[in-house]
Amino acid sequence: MNAPNHSTTNDAALIALVAALAETQAALAAFRLKRPDATEEDREPLALRRDELLDAIEAAPAASLEGLKVKARALKAIYSDCSVFDVGDALTTDMRLASRIAEGLSRPRLFRPDRRQISIRA
Repeated sequence: MNAPNHSTTNDAALIALVAALAETQAALAAFRLKRPDATEEDREPLALRRDELLDAIEAAPAASLEGLKVKARALKAIYSDCSVFDVGDALTTDMRLASRIAEGLSRPRLFRPDRRQISIRA
């Protein structure tokens, strides 16, 4: 019998929040496709839900590497149509570093099962 992964268990609420964010983002994208002429007011309920989820994700502490990964995926989902991960000259060193960390964590397979780091080229 396998022992429970306590760090993932501790991040269960955070993981659920990020899953809900993904569903809300998808619903918002579908709504925009279905009703391209919709006003901001029409989209407001979904946008408010998205913003509430983002606030909850930001406030929730990550207890494990998996928790950090889902936070990075949430950040990437927010900026999917922007270039937060495009580390240009306009960003300060701390912002470039934070961007690279978030980009690395949001990648699906950062580590092999045997825990040795693999090389990922952009």
